[in-house]
Amino acid sequence: MKLRLERQFPSFWDGVQRFTLRRLVKSYEPYHPVILGGKTIAAGERSCVDRWRLIEKPIAALAPATFLDLGCAEGYFVQEAAKSFGCVANRR
Repeated sequence: MKLRLERQFPSFWDGVQRFTLRRLVKSYEPYHPVILGGKTIAAGERSCVDRWRLIEKPIAALAPATFLDLGCAEGYFVQEAAKSFGCVANRR
């Protein structure tokens, strides 16, 4: 996956961020699968693979350089777009 962050965190802060994300995910049932470091840490309430397959080809036809998903919950589609198209992913 080619997910580029606008701001690079030092390794200490990366560890703090990962720890915080893991705690947050455990505090509620996420809607989408949550994948951190290539590992699924929460399955989520709803599978997204079927919905991604429906929108992947139309998005690919646009050859996006960036991808913005407003209201993206845990950001599943943004992460898939970054992985599939090598675009910069933005979650808001």
